[in-house]
Amino acid sequence: MSRFFGNTTGGNGQGDGEGISSRLDRLFRISGVVGLAGLGVCIVGAAFDVRQVLGSYLMAYLFWLGVPIGSTLLLLINHLASGTWGLVVRRPLEAGASTLALMIPLFLPIAIGIGQLYPWAGAVHGESHAEHVEGDDEGHAEAEGTTGSLGPRYTFALDEVVEGSDGGHASGYNHKEIWFNRAFFFGRAIGYFAVWSVFASFMVRWSTEQDRSEDPWPATRKMGKVAAPGIILVFLTATFALFDWAMSLDPAWYSTLYGAMLIIGMGLMTFAVINIVTTLLADRGALEDLPQPKRLRDLGNLMLAFVMLWAYTSYSQFLIIWSGDLSEEIPWYLDRSAHGWQYVVGFLAIFHFFLPFTVLLFRANKESTSRLRAISALILGAHVVDVFWLLAPSLGYDRPVPHLLDLAAMIGVGGLWLAAYLFVLKSRPLVVRHDPGLIELRAHAHPQPPQARA
Repeated sequence: MSRFFGNTTGGNGQGDGEGISSRLDRLFRISGVVGLAGLGVCIVGAAFDVRQVLGSYLMAYLFWLGVPIGSTLLLLINHLASGTWGLVVRRPLEAGASTLALMIPLFLPIAIGIGQLYPWAGAVHGESHAEHVEGDDEGHAEAEGTTGSLGPRYTFALDEVVEGSDGGHASGYNHKEIWFNRAFFFGRAIGYFAVWSVFASFMVRWSTEQDRSEDPWPATRKMGKVAAPGIILVFLTATFALFDWAMSLDPAWYSTLYGAMLIIGMGLMTFAVINIVTTLLADRGALEDLPQPKRLRDLGNLMLAFVMLWAYTSYSQFLIIWSGDLSEEIPWYLDRSAHGWQYVVGFLAIFHFFLPFTVLLFRANKESTSRLRAISALILGAHVVDVFWLLAPSLGYDRPVPHLLDLAAMIGVGGLWLAAYLFVLKSRPLVVRHDPGLIELRAHAHPQPPQARA
């Protein structure tokens, strides 16, 4: 991406300089074309294997959804804490939150393909209930036929449905049927997007109002007042959204830590994306004097905190489930610790935790734009693998071998997301103007913006 930003500052070296703007515009067009091409491959693939396309699309969608949700949460946290680190990344975060407008229509393929993706929404809950209870062997055969390529993990989930459909053994599943129905699923999805959109739009609109007004305090106070309830509501709705869209791929399995674990991963991914964008712009002088070494160190420290939180929640969930050794919980980890998946666990332990953790302990690595960008890119790549490890076994992948359509979907959704992100980013000044925190930040300003030190 750095080649599109060039090696010199554009115009007067500010965020709205002609050079930076033209480069962002060119990257915007390229991203849009690449995204459409990727989705075009998915559309062609749907003619041959619609379930594979939907599974690949779901993984890509949940990966890229992490940035708008993470950006909204980080904006709310920053306005609650009034940290000066947020002034450096305010515009990149607001652009990330604004991309939620794209993710709403991109959810439609998941909504349309709900019966293909989720066992509880398919024929299992429909007319073929009677067919599943004619006998144990026949029930298993019918269950496998219903899920098709969705894999053996679903057979375990369907065992409870098969046993409970005659009314005699329904205690293990019937209590979930209120939650697992299409109408309620769609209603909840509308509610999730509504909550996220409200708080994302509040943050962006009031930030714009703050910059345009002679008196920035009214807008500043409004953002501060909604920050605390916003954090609670966005976090809770995101947790339940991940229960619905990811965890319910295995309807018999559950973990109360699952949503929090994925949201922390989204926050870590957001910091990785924002740090890449911010350091690229800082190296070109597009952010003026804002990205001082101390501010970059703050961003590195926050990313380090999220690396540790991700490791803590991931290991805590594993430890609780493995120690409990319950038949309805343990298969989820068994599916992800054999047939090559154990090597993915090792990869994540090294590249999603140990290596970033070690590198970010050193101050020089956090104050160097090039080093911070490199470790952010590593975390972003590792997070792709993490999402694949979390979701692919539930979608019928026996081994950690990605399908070509996984790549096409990731590029397709990612290309459109990046185009939307750049469209918002280039449409506004890259530097905040009237935030009261600027006085404090510039009181400690370094004479020169940090350079890309090796």
